[in-house]
Amino acid sequence: MKRLIAFLLTFIMSISLLAGVTLADDRPVLTIGDIDPDRDYDNQRIWRLVEDRLGCKIQFIPLPTDTYAAVLASGDLPDIVHPNNNLSAILEADLSAYLALQMNCLSDIARKLNEPEAAEYWKQKSAALIDKMIARLWNGTRFVPRLCRTQEEIGDTESILLYLPLVLGNLLPAEIADKMIEEMKKHHLTACGLASESPESPKYNPDGYWRGPIWAPTTYLIVDGLKRMGRVEDAREIALRFCGMCTEKAHGFYENYDALTGIGLRTPGYTWTASAFLCMVWEFCS
Repeated sequence: MKRLIAFLLTFIMSISLLAGVTLADDRPVLTIGDIDPDRDYDNQRIWRLVEDRLGCKIQFIPLPTDTYAAVLASGDLPDIVHPNNNLSAILEADLSAYLALQMNCLSDIARKLNEPEAAEYWKQKSAALIDKMIARLWNGTRFVPRLCRTQEEIGDTESILLYLPLVLGNLLPAEIADKMIEEMKKHHLTACGLASESPESPKYNPDGYWRGPIWAPTTYLIVDGLKRMGRVEDAREIALRFCGMCTEKAHGFYENYDALTGIGLRTPGYTWTASAFLCMVWEFCS
């Protein structure tokens, strides 16, 4: 239960504005932003449970209208602005996929807490976001990013990010998942694992940050999604190539790896790489 509560709070803070923590009546007050200040939190058992576990009082305040929560409530897709690019806000399917997955998790939590109305609410929100993501960003072969301002497709990329909606597992329609897996394996899967930029791309750089090397986090996210949708052999193939690269070619856990040679790049002794390696060994190699 403690891990469930921790995940719940992580989700809240990922789509809300954490305004601060203050002291009142000898208990800390956790102030969380929400787009609906009239929501009846006092009668929702889940929030009382959070307060009891954390020993605090939760206070809700109205959120600005440009937060993810407000965007989702408006029926639109959430967008992202990355500080490393010079583009305007971008619609990317991976962000919607993460949020839909978290909504589905909230539905599971509510069900475990015997809150059927909340469980159904989050299940429907998750399904609606996935449907809108498909309608806006699926082009029949893969998900494509678009500029928010013009809705123009950003077509000059062969990034592995285009395939991260596979994290949805069995929440993703099978016909879409099958096409994505086919294209991903064709363009990104090397003898060492999943290249972050297709080696066929003119933008591929063997030591470019997210422009070619293999990274552990994206590898495990995709492997886990494949496993949850029943594509276990595809997941195993990618996991075994990654683990073999770490042990037989790089001989260590680096920040990232050359996608074609398997040579370790950047910082050695990276804990997220070691953690992903251990998870994949445990799940597929034992």
